[in-house]
Amino acid sequence: MAAYDPSEVKRIWSDTLAQAEDCDGNVVLYSQENLADFDGVDPGLVANRLSALEPDARIIFVIRNQPAFLASLYSHLLATDKTKLSLRDWIDEQRRSRRINSWLSFADFNQTISHYDRLFGRENVHVFFVEDLRRNSSDFIRDLCNTLGVDPDVGVAVSKERDRLAGEKKVRKMRRPSKWALLAKGNRTAAFLDAALRPLVPQYILSLIGKTTGLAGGANVSLPKWADDLFHDLYSPGNAALADRLNRDLSSIGFPL
Repeated sequence: MAAYDPSEVKRIWSDTLAQAEDCDGNVVLYSQENLADFDGVDPGLVANRLSALEPDARIIFVIRNQPAFLASLYSHLLATDKTKLSLRDWIDEQRRSRRINSWLSFADFNQTISHYDRLFGRENVHVFFVEDLRRNSSDFIRDLCNTLGVDPDVGVAVSKERDRLAGEKKVRKMRRPSKWALLAKGNRTAAFLDAALRPLVPQYILSLIGKTTGLAGGANVSLPKWADDLFHDLYSPGNAALADRLNRDLSSIGFPL
């Protein structure tokens, strides 16, 4: 892996901004799934580099309650043959991992969000929830567009069309059994499939919204009690702090508290 070169990254970023000047509108958005979870890289280091690159940026997190997030992740790893471990063995492996960004560590969202608050200012760090997206995608997209400073009516229209297409695709998918369905006694799940990790400029905003609404499928999961208890011990302190920050009862959307 090539060493991180701040001057080269700055050059690439400046070139991207220069291209955006030729586009309609003035919002430049860089979207990357797992932006804070590059393999083997401290999420805090990623935040520090972003702050040095663009200190006035606004940051948007889209997160999901940890039990559903980790169950969906585990399902994805099974489906793609990236693990053959049982759920208990996989979690034990994560707990023993010396990686600074193991999946269990990464799921402590408040730790990462708090660091971004310190770097960019709390007023510039916005937190959205997959649970809200599943509950009402139109309201979710409207709020997201308002945060981005783009036309929310366009976003909602794209969201509704995406929901229609996703519904047709889900019907086809549900005809196929999954490994998780077998291991979790019939509970169905779907991995997040949000692939396009690239800089986005205003003319591609519709594509971004379409990809974002694609997260709405989610998973209906049922974890064993030992896993629920473990996740409560691991995440309830950080979730309580995040709930205070947002002035919201996160337990109502499945966050351990």
